[in-house]
Amino acid sequence: MKTPEERNLAAVRPLLAAWDESKIGYDHFLADDCVYELAGFPVLRDKHEILDFLFRGGMPQIAERYGNQRLLEIRRLQVELVHLVAQGSVVFTERIDHHFTTVGEDVLTPRIVGVMEFDVDARCTGWRDYHDPAYFLGTPSAAVPGDRKVALVP
Repeated sequence: MKTPEERNLAAVRPLLAAWDESKIGYDHFLADDCVYELAGFPVLRDKHEILDFLFRGGMPQIAERYGNQRLLEIRRLQVELVHLVAQGSVVFTERIDHHFTTVGEDVLTPRIVGVMEFDVDARCTGWRDYHDPAYFLGTPSAAVPGDRKVALVP
């Protein structure tokens, strides 16, 4: 039998690996009453609000707020996982989210710390993402120099 940590990590990994324009996976991953907080934006209080924000209206809101229309070109996300840690019902991620256009141009690359809370069925009941909003204002960040290894989510 899996520990709560193993169960919750098993729920997060494929979710981060499978991000695209569809809500497949997220619908199952999120509890109906999940609460999502993206730093600097209104709190979303149920699965349907979250899915609408993530896959329909969120990026236009972000582009408008930060005056960066390039964000509207984003069609794909690839997550670089720096750290993934679980304790009980909580999973912490440190990640670099690469947002690409249809032609493969990386137009947004924020470093993000995410905190997710899970119920006993490994469904996310709370999700908070913290980032520096300066990422939304301009060009993608450069890679961090050095030999530090990060892993693309398998």
